[in-house]
Amino acid sequence: MGKSPDMGDNKKFCAGIRDLVHKRFQKLNSSFSRLQQDVEDALDKNGVTIVGCHIYLDGSLGSHVVNDLNQLKDELNKVDPRFEW
Repeated sequence: MGKSPDMGDNKKFCAGIRDLVHKRFQKLNSSFSRLQQDVEDALDKNGVTIVGCHIYLDGSLGSHVVNDLNQLKDELNKVDPRFEW
């Protein structure tokens, strides 16, 4: 059975979402480049929402993961709803 994300993995996940939202594509891995134009087009559309998903086979996320994701949600949704998990 897979364990829930640890604090380091979750920090990387949240940083990747921030990089995506702020179009810092150079920080994402090289395989992203083939998707970049589609992602840029999607991010430029009004009302787009990014949904963050941790996939694992455990019962629940740790409190550190929930806190980080809620903090990210609050940060990214200050002006418009852009992120949910």
